[in-house]
Amino acid sequence: MENIYTNKNTTCFIFTAKKENEEYEKIIFLLATDEYTLIPKKEIEIISNGVEVFKKDDITYKQYFFIDLKERMKKNIESLYENKEIKINDILFKIPKNTKKNKEEIKRFKSFQYYKIHSYNCSANNFFDEIDFYLIRGEIDKVIKINLKEYYSKKISPLFYIKPSSLDKYMLSNNVIIYKELVFKNMFKGIESKTKGKVSELKGYIQMDDLDIKDISIILKNKKNDEEVRAIIDNKTGEYSIKSSNDISVGELIYFHKEKEFCSENYSLMKNFKIDFNILDTTVELIGGHKINFSKEKLKDNDLIKNYEDLSKDKSFFKDSYANLEDYIKATTDYIKKIFCICSPNILICDPYFLGEIKDNKVNNGQKIFINALILAMTEYKIKNFYILGNSKNKKFKNGYSNLFKDFKKINPELNVKIFVSNSSFHDRVILSVDFNKNYSDSNENIRIFKIGTSINGWEKSGELNINEVLDQNTKAKMYSMIMKRINEVK
Repeated sequence: MENIYTNKNTTCFIFTAKKENEEYEKIIFLLATDEYTLIPKKEIEIISNGVEVFKKDDITYKQYFFIDLKERMKKNIESLYENKEIKINDILFKIPKNTKKNKEEIKRFKSFQYYKIHSYNCSANNFFDEIDFYLIRGEIDKVIKINLKEYYSKKISPLFYIKPSSLDKYMLSNNVIIYKELVFKNMFKGIESKTKGKVSELKGYIQMDDLDIKDISIILKNKKNDEEVRAIIDNKTGEYSIKSSNDISVGELIYFHKEKEFCSENYSLMKNFKIDFNILDTTVELIGGHKINFSKEKLKDNDLIKNYEDLSKDKSFFKDSYANLEDYIKATTDYIKKIFCICSPNILICDPYFLGEIKDNKVNNGQKIFINALILAMTEYKIKNFYILGNSKNKKFKNGYSNLFKDFKKINPELNVKIFVSNSSFHDRVILSVDFNKNYSDSNENIRIFKIGTSINGWEKSGELNINEVLDQNTKAKMYSMIMKRINEVK
């Protein structure tokens, strides 16, 4: 088969610190990623060349971004590691002398592309001394954090290539270089069986870099019954098929090279789930089959809820950043659950599309995230009221919620559920705590408002979910008053 990754390009982000009177840049962190592109670079392309992010005392923190042919960039990274320095575009970069290479790993990024992760770390004992700049061991200097976040949208280019929080994480793990080398791609989909809603066959396409497809084998391990099925692969086209008499919508794909395992991944196929969670005594079965045990006697008093210490002020979930859909759904579900706990005992969902359409009791993955998150919150806290505010243009959606609300009441028979249909057009999507018996000025310390970037029914489909808490008191007061005005108009 043709090598699809030959002569492809690599992006390279470099964050540096440079002291006055020094003739070289000290690399704090370098991130390089191979890109699947059509036109190879004939020469290096410079997107950002030493742009000052901020300055502290006699140290200037800069950011560089290059794009170059994969083979040249790979050689440059290897040379940087071997010699502990390299010159790019007449600029001398250096890394700590005791930087060591770690064991390589194969991971999936960007939906269907698999990368060999080359990571280079500096030992924790003297990493900060080696690079000699203002970092406090165990915690990045707060001034650096503030400046990174303040100038992120203005100074770090391209936007969203790396977030300040990711930069924090890499550096605190003593990472000096992370190189993601593109090695193969694999796409597959489920073929629905005669039994509606079940998947009995996977069809896929795999293409390798530097490996003969004849030496590759794929085994599917069905998570529901541990059944293992070997794929039938067409060595000429790379197409493959995996058939089973059982439902294989959730499982693990294991890849072998010459019968030696080199990579595996869990998967969960996108499909419409049916709302069918069962409640028996103190056990709840979530949408998807996972069971949760809880004690009604030990539910926490909502009025005594403390803030979640680990809840970020802003959070973004990118589906392509997770190894599989299952992990993405779990991460978003856990985070939304925390928001529900914070906003209890009286939770209001403000979304022009309500919860989206629920037809024949079936939900998509975005709705599954929302419903399971709320159920999980209800198994921890005493949630008293649950309100939904939507736009009258989409009021047809609310017709399919009756069974869902009945199931909520099975968990908490005293739960009050109410839908408000606003005639006012609005586009904001928020989750907030409310108290209709108080004005905002009476309870501003207890009011929490979280802005959601996407409607509930599209949380999974969009592949991106952005959440941020409104902290500015004036903004929060205006938003809360505006939402209450819509509800009062309905009342």
